[in-house]
Amino acid sequence: VVTDPGLKVGEGEIVGKQWNFSEWSNHPYYAVANEEMDRLWRPGGGIYEHINNLEQVTAINLKDSVYIRLVSSTDTSYESSTNMAFPAMYVDIPDDFVEDCCWLGEPNVAVKQKPITGGHGAVALSDILSGSIKDIQSISIYALNGRLVRRIDLTKESALSLDRVHVRGVSLIRVHGVNGAESVYRMVQP
Repeated sequence: VVTDPGLKVGEGEIVGKQWNFSEWSNHPYYAVANEEMDRLWRPGGGIYEHINNLEQVTAINLKDSVYIRLVSSTDTSYESSTNMAFPAMYVDIPDDFVEDCCWLGEPNVAVKQKPITGGHGAVALSDILSGSIKDIQSISIYALNGRLVRRIDLTKESALSLDRVHVRGVSLIRVHGVNGAESVYRMVQP
């Protein structure tokens, strides 16, 4: 609460704003966030009050930091209860889309994104397939749009060439163990 009666601010004027609740979209290059507006009001001519509302939703291009406003509230009044928290964005990804493997840093690294059983952290592709191939039932490779790129059945094989797992760009790898365990990895390949 601002108590300085000499403060010269227009009624409802924005005195601050910040991005909040940033969320990834289904596309690796884009995220979405909302903008919280801090407006100063002096109801009844009394003490100034800060009213914070989540009034806008903005799309952010993560590769070049360009952003564009998607939605804005038309009600910015003192009584407004606009709250656009936790925005979400779905981007239609073409089937032939291949993510630039180097835009986030070093290629050739698979990151264990969602371990269903086991630990987490950065691992090399060879570490995913380390140990006995007899422990792995199959490997499924998916494009980021969810399309199955390749499925490798290992129940009848005694060796696996890493070339068979190689998919250019960024993909998700699901390793199915013979004991029912599964792990999902995000893999970046040039």
